Amino acid sequence: MDLGHEEEKGVKTEGAKAEIVTTEDVKAEGDKAKGDKAVADQAEDDNAEEVNADPDLKYANHDLGEMGEGVSFRIRGKILEEATVFSVHFLLENVTQDCALRILALVEENLIARYYKDNHNWGPEEDYSQSPYKLVPGKIVAIEVLITEPGFYIAVNGFHVCIFKHHFPYTHIKAIEIRGDIDLAYVERKLVYEYPQRPARSSHFGRIVGSGKLESDEKKEEKPQVENKESEEKKEKEEEEEEDLFDEIEFYEIIEQPLPKTQCIRKTYLPVPYFVCFERGFFDLGFSLVISGRVRSQALHMNVSLLTGSHRWPAPRACYEVVFKFYNSKEGEKAPVLGENEEAIDMKSKEDLKLVIVRGKKGYETKANKKSLKTRPYKINPQYVNTVLIYGDLKLIDVQIITD
Repeated sequence: MDLGHEEEKGVKTEGAKAEIVTTEDVKAEGDKAKGDKAVADQAEDDNAEEVNADPDLKYANHDLGEMGEGVSFRIRGKILEEATVFSVHFLLENVTQDCALRILALVEENLIARYYKDNHNWGPEEDYSQSPYKLVPGKIVAIEVLITEPGFYIAVNGFHVCIFKHHFPYTHIKAIEIRGDIDLAYVERKLVYEYPQRPARSSHFGRIVGSGKLESDEKKEEKPQVENKESEEKKEKEEEEEEDLFDEIEFYEIIEQPLPKTQCIRKTYLPVPYFVCFERGFFDLGFSLVISGRVRSQALHMNVSLLTGSHRWPAPRACYEVVFKFYNSKEGEKAPVLGENEEAIDMKSKEDLKLVIVRGKKGYETKANKKSLKTRPYKINPQYVNTVLIYGDLKLIDVQIITD
């Protein structure tokens, strides 16, 4: 036995000071360990966020739930001041990352294009629109996408733009992503029974009251009520929140008039497309619908429909649906070839048009600037009609129903 070694070992033992560990020391060590772990976890999260950051991605939801007819997605946001493009993607999340619908909004071109992607290949672009729209940097835009059996119904700022047919079963859609130059206010998914969803108040809707005039025209004749400052500010705030999202292409112009004291007046136009609503059955036998306006420069056509409702889906029934095609024989233009629901009107651009549609005994009798056109039999019971839709190349001035 090596006594020297044992002795040396014993000396070292004696020389060591006993360490006293208290409860506070144990707690402090535990807190330090937790702190170190939290710092490490935060650093890991920061690194992951840095790696996965995608400044172009503004919104993503990869758990959309069950898809079915009537499911609507409403996207509302503000287009950035220097915006060029933003897009909405409905994804399948399969192996090939197929895209059922891509809406590409090209702000500078004022164009909304639609695509699909199948097995890494993009399909052809579709950009035809049934209603005008305007993409303006710095302004609010609302896009609605409705799922139906035939395809996606797409609306911009409360007006139907197009139908994009399905290239995949819509039940396979799992995700939505929004990218590009837009600040989102909200993305809403809900089951709807009417499409499109529109703002509470819109300058594109008028209502004809008992006098046969637009309700807005009658209000102009009323004496304005005096309101206190608080109620006036509240009203202004409500109107700002529910403002018309559709930006009018042209609202007024200066028109020369042979007046003794003034050289010109401002002539106000109603924005198109324009809906006129009234009580069902109000447009009675012998009544006349009078549409006044001015034909646009290089006008091609205007459409007038008498419908059983103002929504696009479910589709309202039409009792009268006519496309009026413009041509100018004095400029050498030939009368257009007409289909079953078309009429030709020979007149110059920028000329005033007065279109009168009379509810007769056997059908609607139509006159354009006092010239009789074809009488069209009723497609359905005219008592069901409660909406007039007007759109096309016409600067709309007024709409009335003459009751006598």
